[in-house]
Amino acid sequence: MKTNPLNTTLNKMTVVVAFCLYAQSALSIEPMSDMTLKQAIQNTLEKNPELKKYPFDIQYQQALSQQAEIKPLPELSIQAEELVGTGDYSLADQTQLTLTLSQNYEMGDKLQHRLALSQSKEDSKRLEFELAKIDTVAETSRRFYEVIYLQNLSGLVSENLVKQKSLLQKIDRLAQAGIANPVDQNRIHFLIKQSNHQLLAISKQQNLAKVRLSAMWQSDTEINRVIGSFKNSSVIPSKKELLDQIENSPAQLHYLALQREADYNLKLEKAYGVQDITYSFGIGHKAAEDAQTLNFGISMPLAFGNPNQGRIEAAKIKLQQSQSLQTESTQKLKLEVIEYWHSLQSMQSLLEDIKSQLLPESKKLISTSLAAYQRGSTSLLQVMEAQQIWFELKTQQLELYKQRQLTLLELERLIGIKPAAE
Repeated sequence: MKTNPLNTTLNKMTVVVAFCLYAQSALSIEPMSDMTLKQAIQNTLEKNPELKKYPFDIQYQQALSQQAEIKPLPELSIQAEELVGTGDYSLADQTQLTLTLSQNYEMGDKLQHRLALSQSKEDSKRLEFELAKIDTVAETSRRFYEVIYLQNLSGLVSENLVKQKSLLQKIDRLAQAGIANPVDQNRIHFLIKQSNHQLLAISKQQNLAKVRLSAMWQSDTEINRVIGSFKNSSVIPSKKELLDQIENSPAQLHYLALQREADYNLKLEKAYGVQDITYSFGIGHKAAEDAQTLNFGISMPLAFGNPNQGRIEAAKIKLQQSQSLQTESTQKLKLEVIEYWHSLQSMQSLLEDIKSQLLPESKKLISTSLAAYQRGSTSLLQVMEAQQIWFELKTQQLELYKQRQLTLLELERLIGIKPAAE
């Protein structure tokens, strides 16, 4: 039996191609990997560049808190009087030497208010860090769910493509029997190519979405696919439940921390308006009498008005501003929560209507129109319209799932809890 040279060549080429593919896979430095939302959030918290600066800010403020604990240092001074002169004072016989130790005592509880202000600034930095984490995790989740949406959309288009190919097979059978219109065949061929084009476009969008997701932790590792789904629950948290959480929301706690900081700053500025007292104790030596003396002194500035009045007024304005911002932010947050709650109610109603009413009717429409087409009592156009109605409903349903998930995510970001619908 003779060997076909063409088959031999093809076999060799197959071996070479397989070897090249294996070598390429083996030499790949960072293979593609699957990714869950938990892994994405963990990577973000560990490697996000925007979050890395906050530990340094906190350490910086801790160093300033350490500095705030330092009290005024005692001062040691030596003073020589009548060291040289004329007449009886020419030979330093009348010199008086005084060694003085002085200590400044802070009045008005300056140390206590300074420490309180420094600690409040440190607390504010920590809360800023927590807020940054919440915002960054929310952005990571948004990008993750965008990939989920595109994956599901790709699956939906693929499912629609399978239905189109199945319809094409039925039309081909009818064409063989001589009862199908060639225009119908061309039409369904075009729809199949259109679906393939849509799959290609979604694939490109997925690649970009995965790159944007991995950019949250500055990684160039390719993500194969993300693992997860949209939460499919009909339970929506009540409006009262959401509004009750506003008081303890991260944003509100941060505003309260800034308000405390402004209050401590005002108290410190008032304390700086209280004059400090300096006590001194010294030993003097008179050379003429060869005698020693003890000296004691007390001093304080003479202020006929508050020397810190301007800073006190500025601190009062800052406190009033922080109180005003806190009040306004509370009202703004309430309105946002109410708006999101109404959006959830609307989306939930639409989803229930699509699931219980529209989708069953669309499937019935597909079945009846296809049967009518096979009997020759309707056109392919009506069959394709019925199929397109089903596809558009499924696409609308997927879009609503995505929007509901993002709304729940935004509520979680604003009020700092995971709503009951999760």
